[in-house]
Amino acid sequence: MNHVIKKILCCLCICISVQLIAQPKTNNDILIQKVKSFYNWYKQNYTQHNAFKLYKGNGVDDAPPYTIQWTEVEKYFTFIRTKVPALGEAFIEWHRSDFKRIAEIFKKYPTEEIAIGFDHDRIIGGQEEIEEIIDYCFPKNGKWEVTVKGNTAIVACIYEAIDYETDRVIEARSETELKKEKGIWKISKTLGMMELDGIRKEKIKEVGTTI
Repeated sequence: MNHVIKKILCCLCICISVQLIAQPKTNNDILIQKVKSFYNWYKQNYTQHNAFKLYKGNGVDDAPPYTIQWTEVEKYFTFIRTKVPALGEAFIEWHRSDFKRIAEIFKKYPTEEIAIGFDHDRIIGGQEEIEEIIDYCFPKNGKWEVTVKGNTAIVACIYEAIDYETDRVIEARSETELKKEKGIWKISKTLGMMELDGIRKEKIKEVGTTI
């Protein structure tokens, strides 16, 4: 009898283990994995992603005035659609709108030497090494949080960071936005885009104008 009971218990343990392994991922798990996979991909392929000459200087040695290269912009969007499936149409439309905004700035300030909008990495922000920024903003011990409202989701990695002005440990958040397109979650705003949106909102609040 003991032998039979042992066999039954063994079978039950195997069945439970199989069920746990086969348990489908939750919606939150899928969203987090999409974000992680994209930034891992970008860390390895950012050179290819940024190989497009989206603007040029019309002066001597590529000096200002600058202009947006719209033909190259469309090639960039085609690259995203065909090679970077994690990014959606909302991502493209955000950049298209931003390029139009930048084109107006180029016209307004034709002698400005800094190419506004291209003086930082447009995907993750900042001017440091890509790998360093990604590793800093998405540490292995970071905690993940997902907020879903309708067809929009915010995936945040929450971690401890040093406030360099006060040397205090603070809670930092790296946020990525996703939107559902034809039933599939696609990244609509990356880390750098979310930060830039936040800066603009603060500027609008402060001076009542757009930047």
